[in-house]
Amino acid sequence: MAKQRAKAATTKSNESEKRSIMSRTAARTAARTAARTAAKTSAKTAAKTAAKSMAKAGASKINFKAITAKRTTLRSPRPTSIAPAELIHVRELFWNNVIREILTALSAMTIAALESSTSSERAASLANAAGKPVGKAVEDEPDPSDAFDGRMAAILANGNRIPIAGVAPLFACGVPGTIGERSLSMAIECTVFQITTPSGEAYTLPLHEIRGFHALTDELMSQVTAAAQNGDADESETPFGFAAFTSLARGVPTPTANEPRENPLVSDEPAL
Repeated sequence: MAKQRAKAATTKSNESEKRSIMSRTAARTAARTAARTAAKTSAKTAAKTAAKSMAKAGASKINFKAITAKRTTLRSPRPTSIAPAELIHVRELFWNNVIREILTALSAMTIAALESSTSSERAASLANAAGKPVGKAVEDEPDPSDAFDGRMAAILANGNRIPIAGVAPLFACGVPGTIGERSLSMAIECTVFQITTPSGEAYTLPLHEIRGFHALTDELMSQVTAAAQNGDADESETPFGFAAFTSLARGVPTPTANEPRENPLVSDEPAL
């Protein structure tokens, strides 16, 4: 009986030990499984979060590029606008065209004054030969030569005032020939003038040396305006200086950003 009892106690002890080992093994397995599951879940969550963050970052970058491109497009100048670097050059060309228009009108007034003086002298000589008194000029028609008594003057770049008694362009005609020759003659036409003073001095001046025009009265400027508009200023619809603008518009193109500029002095025809 004692042996049987000892054997039964040993068997119970072994079974309890096996149960303890099995429980420990199960606990360890469960812990490992839970750890693996938690690690996998954490990895998946981190991957999803990273993917979302990258997607948001990519979308933000794309939006930033789109916004930057839109701002650049809005801020960029229009294709027909003038670049700031060329603005001063264009304004200088416009002023040269204005002063050329004034001096060309004065040259026409000079020719009219010479013709009036010649006709007056001829009429006086004929009247003296016939023994008749010389008739008085009509008061409503002013003598063109009265404008060239020094009341009009050109102001030079150095500040000197040159009184005007007569104006004549040194080159006032176009040259037929190739496209390059015609363009060159148009580029230098009426760009150098000879101004004669009432005292007999003669100044040969380019347009860029003349920085201003001075007239003592409005009537003198009205005469210049009428001569520049080829007739009575009241009958003309275009204001004074409009010819300078149109000349500038023909001579200064405004190409687009990718369009190359053309040189009017370069011709496809063979050189002479």
